[in-house]
Amino acid sequence: ITLPTYPWEAFTTPAYDEAARWTYRRFDRRAYEAAAPAPQRQRYRLLTLENRWVLLSFMPDLGGRLYELVFKPTGHNELYRNPVVKPSPWGPGPEGNGWPAVGGIEWALPVPEHGYAWAEAWGYITEPDPPAGAITLFTADAERLQLNVRVGLQPDSAAFTLDFFLENRADGPVTVSYWTNAMLAPGPANRVGPDLRFYFPGDRMRVHSADQPDLPAAGGVFPWPFVNGREVRRLGTWEGWLGFFAYPQAQAGWAAVYDTAADEGVVRVFPPSLAPGLKGFGLGWSRPIPPAAYTDDDSSYVEMQGGLTPTYDQSLTLQPGESRRWREVWYPVAGIGGVTAADADGAVHLTSTAAGLRLRLFSVTSRTGELAVADIGGELWRGLVTLDPAHPADLSLPAGQPPLRLTLTAADGSAWTLEGLYPDPGS
Repeated sequence: ITLPTYPWEAFTTPAYDEAARWTYRRFDRRAYEAAAPAPQRQRYRLLTLENRWVLLSFMPDLGGRLYELVFKPTGHNELYRNPVVKPSPWGPGPEGNGWPAVGGIEWALPVPEHGYAWAEAWGYITEPDPPAGAITLFTADAERLQLNVRVGLQPDSAAFTLDFFLENRADGPVTVSYWTNAMLAPGPANRVGPDLRFYFPGDRMRVHSADQPDLPAAGGVFPWPFVNGREVRRLGTWEGWLGFFAYPQAQAGWAAVYDTAADEGVVRVFPPSLAPGLKGFGLGWSRPIPPAAYTDDDSSYVEMQGGLTPTYDQSLTLQPGESRRWREVWYPVAGIGGVTAADADGAVHLTSTAAGLRLRLFSVTSRTGELAVADIGGELWRGLVTLDPAHPADLSLPAGQPPLRLTLTAADGSAWTLEGLYPDPGS
């Protein structure tokens, strides 16, 4: 692809981070702004991995990022895609390092606030092994901290796996921070709307930074998902920007961002014991950060991040040869109005209605089976359902006494179970 690209590299010099044992590019913003350079068209390679439900594209030349996640039933890219590559005021250090909000899902290491690796070309290995397929992306320097990300896709699944392997190959200890940063704009517009919600399990969040008059200063804890009657998880209730962490860490093995107006979103399923960090960020709504800070049009995004520590304030020290491994499952979701529970097999949105309960169920694969729904008093509903990623179930249930438990049993005896389901408090 070809993207207008501001000549940020011309305003960088090599620098070395001793704690991380990492050589990076230090950006001179003052010189860049004085020069007022214009963007030039630049070509970038894309790798694609796809099946009947999703198309994934990757950009190895700019941080190995997962650049697009297209959900084929809607035709929409659920990830933000900046039409330009433009240095922003953000990134590590007091003056930032010119991090460009390119979009997609980036692998932010070895320091917080987007890291250094986004500025590098990554290596890659394609693994065409029908019917499944995979692409492994890896940091190219083999004698320092190295990250491998293997992205796997099965033929009849809207979900893809991310297998992470982080290893210290340096000859001394390294201090490392790692965060997966998904820049999201679910739906057709490449911008976020007021009905976008952060579905993060838990009852408290910690402020990273905020321009929100009714929230505490950085480090303060606030109730979730409502603050004095305001549905703070909903972007349209915000004034300025907000960055926040799950407190005291991720409370469940899933998180989601869903735009109820577009009726689309993205789910992340992860092991909180290995990746306890969960962070959300948005640019604001009634007085947001101006788009000119990061793009040349009115596009916008939010971030859903997952890290190896609960917040940016913590870090890991890896000795030579020491490593970390973990697996995550990500997928687009649509047609269910929100997310109140999720796992690697799919997502549920449970809401209260005047007549009882409404249960909408999204499956990442094609499946037919007998669905049984029970509350604490016994069975509420039983019937045959047929699901695939383009056709979620939509069921009306008696009011019952949550929490609910659902089990979908296929003809071969395999079962998908979700339990501990409560109605969406914002419904």
